[in-house]
Amino acid sequence: MATIYAGASSFVPAGSPATIHTGRGALLALLASHGQAAAQTLTLYDSGAASGTILARVTVAPEASPAVILFPDGFPLRFATGLAVDPGGCDVSVIASGGA
Repeated sequence: MATIYAGASSFVPAGSPATIHTGRGALLALLASHGQAAAQTLTLYDSGAASGTILARVTVAPEASPAVILFPDGFPLRFATGLAVDPGGCDVSVIASGGA
């Protein structure tokens, strides 16, 4: 059975890179928002730290904030080593499952 990681452990404030999960799993959803005048970019890593193998980069334009990405059943963004995020100028919340 997979564990869903949500709540306080999945919120990453702007400017504070964080590891969400160690080990394999899958990203199911992402919400990113900011109040900046310019677009902000966040980066997701398949890593135990906010560096290494990049899973995705998401740029959020001011008029698109908050941005919500939902991965459909059967098509999550999978990671092998862990899930880390460098939020850049965005506040980021993720829903991920461990052991997927």
